[in-house]
Amino acid sequence: MMKAELVGKKGQVLVEILVALAIIAITISAIVIVAVGNQSVSIDTQNRNEALQLARAELEGVLADAKDDFSSVIERSYNSSLFTIERTIVDLSSFEKEVIVKVIWDVDPNRPEEVELRSLITDPFEITKLGGDGGGGGLTGDWQNPRTLGSISLTPNGNQGTGLDAINGIVYMTSKISAVAHADFWIIDATDGENPSIVSSLNLGISGANAVDAATDYAYIAASDEDTQFFVVDISNINAPLVASSLNLPFGEGEEEEGGVEALSIFFYDDMVYLGTKTASNGNEFYIIDVSNPLTPTIAGSYEVGGDVNNIHMQNEIAHIAMSPSDKELVMLDVATPGSITEVGSYDAPDGSDGKSVFLAGNMAYFGRNSASDGFRVIDATVPAAVDPKDSGNPGGDVNGIYTRDYLSFIGTTNSNTEFQVWRTDDPDDIQLWSSFNFPQSIMDIDYENNLVYTAVRSNDALRIITSSP
Repeated sequence: MMKAELVGKKGQVLVEILVALAIIAITISAIVIVAVGNQSVSIDTQNRNEALQLARAELEGVLADAKDDFSSVIERSYNSSLFTIERTIVDLSSFEKEVIVKVIWDVDPNRPEEVELRSLITDPFEITKLGGDGGGGGLTGDWQNPRTLGSISLTPNGNQGTGLDAINGIVYMTSKISAVAHADFWIIDATDGENPSIVSSLNLGISGANAVDAATDYAYIAASDEDTQFFVVDISNINAPLVASSLNLPFGEGEEEEGGVEALSIFFYDDMVYLGTKTASNGNEFYIIDVSNPLTPTIAGSYEVGGDVNNIHMQNEIAHIAMSPSDKELVMLDVATPGSITEVGSYDAPDGSDGKSVFLAGNMAYFGRNSASDGFRVIDATVPAAVDPKDSGNPGGDVNGIYTRDYLSFIGTTNSNTEFQVWRTDDPDDIQLWSSFNFPQSIMDIDYENNLVYTAVRSNDALRIITSSP
């Protein structure tokens, strides 16, 4: 009995020793795991802080570069130690970009990490050249469900909207009606978008106006008149606009006779007005008018393109022209020297339908034409001499106006069921119809400001303001 009892006690002690050793082993393992874990967390925190510093430094460098040369801000990717720094640029408009900086690193092969910083940069010099017409803030709300915010008719009934320009909630608008006795220029207060109101109007004494571009204290008007094709209207007092000056374009190259040419399109840029006309049988259709003194405008240069100049958009001393010839519907002109204009590139659409509208955002040209299966197309115009056509879509009618902002393009068409269309165009290789809206009549022109789209409509409802659903 004594011996068995002793053996039992020895076994019990052995078990207790083993249990104690197991507890010690588990404790040591836990301590090691906690220590390693703490070290891993410390390294992760250190890496994240370093990545954040790299992202901030990259972004600060972009902002500094943009102040010196806005066009120099481009995409790039490079490595720094264990980090990869990627800079992505999204062109929101001709004067605004979104910069996205990502810093990426691998904790282990199955656990990549990254930090991301974003910022908007604006080119103040470009906005100044555009006469303060910057378009305001970016998109908000649900643009897959656009809605009418407000509208207004011009008087008398039958006075149709032809062109417009919105600046700080004030809309400058042109119209056309058969009777010369009625107004063809309007100033509309749309600061309350739900209740726009006519502030004033002006009869230019012509048969109608086709387009307008406002800048600071003046509105520049392309007229559908055989005698006077260009008007400068003083809008410093919006309650009492008045004609400050006007200009007749030459009828033909080298001829003294004037008149007979109808102006169709207009664009103000850096104290110059770029004016397009219908095809001139014996002259030029594209004019540069010096308005550094709006009271005495002078023709600084002109060029024969051989077709109707339906729309103009200026960027970086290049005039992009949507026009009617069947062999080149989009033409790029170098206008840096107005007295010596040169063609530097063009785009010949597949079926030859006329170019109707063009809008530039960054290096991309958004191009609209007369009814065609590819009537709306995105074109990379980085190199004007070798433009690169991207994806296209079928709006089902003429594309009379385009405005691209952020990831969407707003287009005004003659499609009787979807006059207002929204296209998603942030991927130029895959553009998609985003939404549409049925208007009472065709849209003739379009502008954007602060998440509002202003449309000039060929109907009694001449101005209609569209916005997103909340």
